[in-house]
Amino acid sequence: MTTALLTGEVPMAFDNLSSVLPFAREGKLRILGVTSTEPAAVAPEIPTVASVVPGFESLSWHGFFAPAATPPAIVARLHKEAVAALHSPAVSGRLKDLGITPVGSTPEAFRSFVAAETARWAEVARKANIRIE
Repeated sequence: MTTALLTGEVPMAFDNLSSVLPFAREGKLRILGVTSTEPAAVAPEIPTVASVVPGFESLSWHGFFAPAATPPAIVARLHKEAVAALHSPAVSGRLKDLGITPVGSTPEAFRSFVAAETARWAEVARKANIRIE
């Protein structure tokens, strides 16, 4: 998608800030807004879409998943190690430089978050009559 923006194949797109910010800083792309409700710490000069469309929020997120039958002790160990790496100065600093906010929630909190996001976007699809073909 970023390549399509850079070449003019598409006039506009939603993309992750971390993907397009370097191109914006080089003057190759213009970021119109961020889709978080608060300005991005790495680029506070970029307005939020919510400042024009009240209530608008669309976040990208990443997480670690494992098979459902993974033993709890293994899940706990993976979580511990992942959070330690995520919050290490090198990783956390690099993510923040890219405009990514490291979270590292618990497996239970992440499970609830994924369920809420799934329900939220399913409702958007239902209201817009979006169907998989």
